Amino acid sequence: MSGTHDNSITFSTALDNAQLEKDLAGLTKKIEKQEQKIAELSAKRDEAREKGLFDMKTLDREKAKLHEIEEKLAKIRAVAKDKSFGAGAREDAKMQIPVVQQERRDQQTRVNALQAEWNKTQNAAERYAAQLSEAEDTLNRQKVEAGDLVRQIEEASRKAMTPIFPEAVFSK
Repeated sequence: MSGTHDNSITFSTALDNAQLEKDLAGLTKKIEKQEQKIAELSAKRDEAREKGLFDMKTLDREKAKLHEIEEKLAKIRAVAKDKSFGAGAREDAKMQIPVVQQERRDQQTRVNALQAEWNKTQNAAERYAAQLSEAEDTLNRQKVEAGDLVRQIEEASRKAMTPIFPEAVFSK
């Protein structure tokens, strides 16, 4: 506290402002880092999504091919059992069954591998999205905190020159 020439008392807020400004500067750096982190996470999430979209189209094509093979196998089995076909046709069908079954197993293996890769890609995209959401929440909290600090600094600056106890008179 210091006395002024008009016999009023004022409080110095220079120390309070210095600490608030230091806190604000540190928070501003954190905000900048958080914004950079969000940009990096966004890029990684987008990259994972793009890869996932491509893999999904491929996966859909391979699943359709598997379905076609399964239908072909069902028709061949039906011919092999249907006595309305001649013995030669039934024998040919029976001989095709192991070949088509192997084709089906191979295709199922391809589908399983693609499905596993697509799931992995989707999980990565979802993880990035969750991290991004958390980072954005943190950034929003930091911005609110920075706004509060700015208001405190402005308020302290206004109060710095406002006399307290203006009616106080010191006896000499």
